[in-house]
Amino acid sequence: MAETGTIAVMGATGCQGRGVVDALLFNKGDIEYHVRPLTRSLTSKLAQRFAYEYPQLSLMQWRVDDAFSLRKCFEGCYAAFIDSGVLLPPEISLKEWTRVELALGERCCQAVEEAGLKLVIYPTFPSVFNASNGRINLRHFETKHQIALWLRGSPVQSTILCPGPFYTDFNDMQYASWGGGVVVFSTPAAPTKRMGWSDPGHDIGWFARAAFDVGPDSMKDEQAPVSGPVFSYEDLASKFRAVTGMKAVYRQCSLEGFGSLEVVDSVKGKEVGALGEWLAIAPDDGACYGTIGMHKLKQAQREMCVQELSWEKFLERTGWRGPLKKAQQ
Repeated sequence: MAETGTIAVMGATGCQGRGVVDALLFNKGDIEYHVRPLTRSLTSKLAQRFAYEYPQLSLMQWRVDDAFSLRKCFEGCYAAFIDSGVLLPPEISLKEWTRVELALGERCCQAVEEAGLKLVIYPTFPSVFNASNGRINLRHFETKHQIALWLRGSPVQSTILCPGPFYTDFNDMQYASWGGGVVVFSTPAAPTKRMGWSDPGHDIGWFARAAFDVGPDSMKDEQAPVSGPVFSYEDLASKFRAVTGMKAVYRQCSLEGFGSLEVVDSVKGKEVGALGEWLAIAPDDGACYGTIGMHKLKQAQREMCVQELSWEKFLERTGWRGPLKKAQQ
């Protein structure tokens, strides 16, 4: 059984962070955690909503450009959930975006060591550059992969989580749209290709909780895949129809069309286009964007005593019934 104590949760007001907070607050046998939720802004709408929904918790603020503020947030904690995501204006260059996140990753590594944490949990993305033998470079993925390597090389023990594509991308990234009253799922992958997906609001939270429960020896020196069972892209539509009773289809799109989605600016369009290129060729029977064998997912589930949500369970949990109508042109 893992040592219990106070867990600092970066990004506590966001989707992944709230999932971690919910999982840590769940009464599970004789393991009990105290949660220290961290945020960059105490006055944001997300922070205000968090304060209303979690009156028993007090948000603690940190600054992106200040490792000392992070260290103060971590002091006295047993462990931390690390979130290296950065919120930047859309006009910023991709090069600057990755530079800022890498700098934050370095500050996180420094802060966890100086605060004397015993364990950190970090959700990353796989190195598609390595998986594609150097053919595809997703700089956002490589940035998080590099931060994961730094954390793994730190004297502070770590568990690295690696999710698959998020179910929420169908709404947030417009992988789904409306066409004549029909929900249209669309990526560059062929209809029969297979992929394992993740629920960022549930799966990452519960896999993180499981990692805190069992301690750092589980999945040591390996990434713990966080993914649901693989199924075909065309089954996205058929399973959606079965759960919701609504009309839905899957239509394979071009790489060019995928990289020019409405929510994607011109700078990051190349990144989304590169992701579409990988989705089109990714191995069918693997977790973490097809980069980790499914046997490793089963190993993580067995060692950590945790289970992810299926596509059907995600639809039931969230009540998602297609992308927001206002996202249409």
